[in-house]
Amino acid sequence: MNDAPVCRQAGMTANNKRARLPARQESSRIKYPLVAIVLIYILGIILGHLLNLSFPSLLSILALLLISFFLAFWKKKSTISTLLLGILLLLASLLYHDITLKRITKGEITPFLNKGWVEVLGTIDRLPEVKKDRIHLIIKTEKILFREKEFPVKSRIRASLPKDEASFNYRDRVRIKGELISPSGARNPGGFSYQNYLATQKISALVNLVINEQIEKVGEARVNTFFKITFYLRKRLIETIDRTLPSLEGSVLKGILLGRREELPPSLCQAFVTTGVAHLLAVSGLHVGLIVIFFHYGLFRLLRLPNKGSALLTLLIIIFYSFMTGCRPPVVRATIMFGLFLLASCLGRKREVYTTLALAALVILLINPLTLFNVGFQLSFAAVLSILYLYPRLWPRLKFLTSYPAGLMSVSLAAWIGVAPLVAYYFNYFTPVAILANLFVVPLVTIVVILGFLATIFSFFLPLAQLFSNANELFLTLLIKTVDFFAYFPGAGIRVVTPSLSSIGVYYLSIVGLINFKRLLLVRKIIPVGALCLIVIFIWGNILTSQDKSLKVTFLDVGQGDAAFIQFPDRKSMLIDGGDGRFDTLPAYLWDEGIRKIDYLVLTHPHADHVTGLTNVLSFFKVGEVWDSGQEFTSPEYEAFLRIIDDKKISYKIVRAGEKLSIASGVEIDILHPQERFLKGDGSEPNNNSIVMRLFYKRVSFLFTGDIEKETEELLVKKYGSRLKSTILKVPHQGSRTSSTLKFLEKVSPECAIISASAHNWFGHPHSEILKRYQKLKIKVYQTDEHGAIIVTTDGENYWVKTMLKEKEEKN
Repeated sequence: MNDAPVCRQAGMTANNKRARLPARQESSRIKYPLVAIVLIYILGIILGHLLNLSFPSLLSILALLLISFFLAFWKKKSTISTLLLGILLLLASLLYHDITLKRITKGEITPFLNKGWVEVLGTIDRLPEVKKDRIHLIIKTEKILFREKEFPVKSRIRASLPKDEASFNYRDRVRIKGELISPSGARNPGGFSYQNYLATQKISALVNLVINEQIEKVGEARVNTFFKITFYLRKRLIETIDRTLPSLEGSVLKGILLGRREELPPSLCQAFVTTGVAHLLAVSGLHVGLIVIFFHYGLFRLLRLPNKGSALLTLLIIIFYSFMTGCRPPVVRATIMFGLFLLASCLGRKREVYTTLALAALVILLINPLTLFNVGFQLSFAAVLSILYLYPRLWPRLKFLTSYPAGLMSVSLAAWIGVAPLVAYYFNYFTPVAILANLFVVPLVTIVVILGFLATIFSFFLPLAQLFSNANELFLTLLIKTVDFFAYFPGAGIRVVTPSLSSIGVYYLSIVGLINFKRLLLVRKIIPVGALCLIVIFIWGNILTSQDKSLKVTFLDVGQGDAAFIQFPDRKSMLIDGGDGRFDTLPAYLWDEGIRKIDYLVLTHPHADHVTGLTNVLSFFKVGEVWDSGQEFTSPEYEAFLRIIDDKKISYKIVRAGEKLSIASGVEIDILHPQERFLKGDGSEPNNNSIVMRLFYKRVSFLFTGDIEKETEELLVKKYGSRLKSTILKVPHQGSRTSSTLKFLEKVSPECAIISASAHNWFGHPHSEILKRYQKLKIKVYQTDEHGAIIVTTDGENYWVKTMLKEKEEKN
């Protein structure tokens, strides 16, 4: 009697096993296959960026893997064939990255770069961009005339010319006469690489035009109807804004709708940045989303259009808008995403957001894989991915708020969590106030965008367009005041050091770990093992850092001026001069190095090309002590320098010859100049009374000379003689003809010399006669105008010289 239940139970168990089998097979499949493919593709691009594999080697490996894949597939080894297919995709994307990079940086145009004047015939390939007093044109080249010979060259160049009365349009055919220049890479550690930025736009060369006569329009290429309509709508939008709004409010609306920032006051631009809402001035997915909401869910529903017709019309509008704004990566991403959603709505298909986002990324990166390194691309996808992943998890925790504020706060917080480390990495800003600011700013921008489009739609009837613009003026004024308010709010525009890539990785992994904490608890070994690994990495990193006994001197490329940053073995630091401060070179470098405090800040003399950059440093960083020559000198830059020192109550010391300072273990500094009585002369007193100091680290020494000239060099030779001997000389006064006298160089007898000067400067620094003098004395010369920043590292016995632009390191 008991057999039947047993058999029945056994039968049920067997059936259950059979029922579970398909589910088990289903669970082994990848949930989002396109996402996996895109991640592998992105990893290949990153590896291509990091590795320098030869083209033949890559092809050989690909061929072997391809044969292995077909064998595994033929033998029905599904796991092995899938793995091999993934590796094939990885290597193929790596190869595609290398081919694209070589085509841009070492393509057909390379033989004509930096070779003097050429004549270029080409077509304007993008809408002209106006910035301040210059017009920037992207030109697709067709032919280059060089040394009376004509060469067919397919490439893209960026031309910059004075604004004046020049008028150029998309698809104009132009002839240019000028010198093609290679874009510069990062000239300083942590600096901006213009070359990499242009590569993301497939631009290979630059041409700077001094007069408009160097460029002439020779015809017009054919423009299809789609582009004609697009440019007409863009022009109509700008004209409507100019006719119906005051200049300030109009410039803000142009920034929001078209991403045009050139007319915005710098102070207002900075307010948007410090508030963390600068993305509103760079056309992004938010703008495309607002257009979809306005037309598809608003206007077209009021007009009672069928769902399919509404979706297709809205799709057409966002495509037009994408081209109106220049097809920037965030707009292209949003257009693809919303376009697929609208098509899915037409077809009644399920909308899969992660797959759609992956497809958008794939399309953009297939067009140009280097776009992966575009900041806008990274911020855009990080924000959207973070919203998709975190919003459903944040909203329930904010349900104590009413529905609309909870939703808006969840979106704002999710986006901020996603982009915060990237903003810190690229811009050295930490803006938690953005979470709160977006709650007020985004609704205002929504109204502004809608009213802006309504004014454009009804621009054929000016009184009605003016009515919408008058209403918009009110909301634009409120938007400006809101941004200004939050710019001074606690948590706005906090400057931070550049986080390491490893710390950013840990940050994102921690977010995922916290979200999935309960799941991870089920796999008991993951959390303790992961935590132990992180602790070991942290401790080992600190051990390695603490055992580094090297001294590093970085001679920064600050244009026409001086700046040298010294990192001592005990982690103390010293900054000597700061350049003219035009490009924020110093703060960017110091943040990249993780510097929060400068122990000693030295101003050799108060000229603008040495002191101006130091005011930025004093504003953003803690400074232990300032050394100055104490000369009586009047200039706005020097007065600002002294005022900040006084306001922040920083220790201020006037140094004189004869002082000796022990900075760190084995490191000593001798002050050789100025003397008790300043030198008087022919107006060069500030230069000739520069602080001159000699730094010793065991057997290696540096001589820092400021801008001293012949008179001071003679005094130093007479007073110190052979005691001036130093391993490395910072060349006086940018290699001016008035310095580097023969007797002085013979007494210093350096092994190498560093010249800090800007390229193509008006002063002719360094002078050819001086360079010949160094060459005659067999002194190795490094120049910041040619090499970028020059980094000298020493252990006190040997020293190594590394340059930014030529990427080489020499042991001495």
